[in-house]
Amino acid sequence: MRVSPLSPARPIRVPSAPHPSPAASGRLRHLIQLARP
Repeated sequence: MRVSPLSPARPIRVPSAPHPSPAASGRLRHLIQLARP
């Protein structure tokens, strides 16, 4: 967790990727389907 310099008492979340890209989500879905027996 990073601490915002403007409000040092409150830790802020750094928005790296709110929602995964279509390619990444498609890859995950593919892996999940492969993992199912």
